[in-house]
Parts: sequence; structure tokens; C-alpha cells
Amino acid sequence: MKKNLLLSILLSGSVVMSQLGIETMTPNSDSILDALSTNKGVLLPRVALSSTNLASSLCAFVAGIVVYNAATAGSGSNIVFPAIYCSDGFTWISFKVNDIGDVKNGFQATDHEGWCLLDGRILTTLSAIANKSTML
Repeated sequence: MKKNLLLSILLSGSVVMSQLGIETMTPNSDSILDALSTNKGVLLPRVALSSTNLASSLCAFVAGIVVYNAATAGSGSNIVFPAIYCSDGFTWISFKVNDIGDVKNGFQATDHEGWCLLDGRILTTLSAIANKSTML
């Protein structure tokens, strides 16, 4: 009986490595978590960051950790707004769609800092300078 108890204690402390599947019986072998849904999303932990250069509201920066910041705080280049943030181990980096506005969401029909919004137009309708820059 004592041997069985000792064996049970030793085995219960062993590390189990596998994937966790939510709504799937066959999670992807390259993931630790595989969630399958056609009508639901993943809700990230919601925190109140105080600045891009401060780990709070967490205890420390952890490279790769992802959170949703629900606060507007900080100042200057360290200000944070409500958005998804990822830590590189030293700071918070935001995922903002508007960061690619000149490419994806630009509203100017003319040349804007090197980008031309075609918006259904053909290249020949652009100015000669803009048309030439698209051919480079």
C-alpha cells in the first residue's frame, strides 16, 4: 500500500505535455490552444495599462504576453489608448489597424507621401509623376 501511494505521488508530479482544444477533438499539434468557432471570438484579458514603458498593471514585462488595454493613460510617446497590446519583454506595443492607414484606409485620391489610392481608377488617370512612381 505504501509503495502504491509513493508511486502515485511521484507520477502525479510528472509533466504532461499536450494541446488544448476548445470545440475540437483534434487541436493543431503546433499550438498549445486551438479554439474552433464559426460565430464566437476570443476575449483577451482586460487590463488598465498606465504607460507603454511601465509593466503595470502586471508585475513585470513578459515577452509575448497579449492583453486588451481598457484605459487611456501615460504621456508623450508613452501614452496608451484602448487597444490590444503585446509586450516585447521591455515595453508595450499596440496593435492598431490605423497604423497602416496610408496603405489600407487612406481617403486621399491623390499622391500622399509616396502612396497613391487607385480606388478603382486605372494608372493612366493618375498624374504623370504619380503614374511614373507606381512603375518603380
